[in-house]
Amino acid sequence: MREECDYEHEAEQQEYFRRLWLGRPEIRIPRVFRDLSTRRILATELCHGESLESFGAHATQAETNRAGKVIFEFYWDSVLRGGRFQADPHPGNLSF
Repeated sequence: MREECDYEHEAEQQEYFRRLWLGRPEIRIPRVFRDLSTRRILATELCHGESLESFGAHATQAETNRAGKVIFEFYWDSVLRGGRFQADPHPGNLSF
């Protein structure tokens, strides 16, 4: 729990996952601005997208299936390829 509240640690984790997923255009992890971040402040790049609720309101079945596949691959490949588990799968952390 302490690591989750330590934004320097969070910044390291976010940058690790960002590097791990570079080159996959369907997965974008915001860049951390280290010079603006502290132990209590995490400053990141702003990424635009739709909320899960908004996406779900208009997405076709094929789009929903694709999103589910990408999310599944992200969580499992992070463990299998990267050796780390991203343990915050809250819908508010996703945009489409």
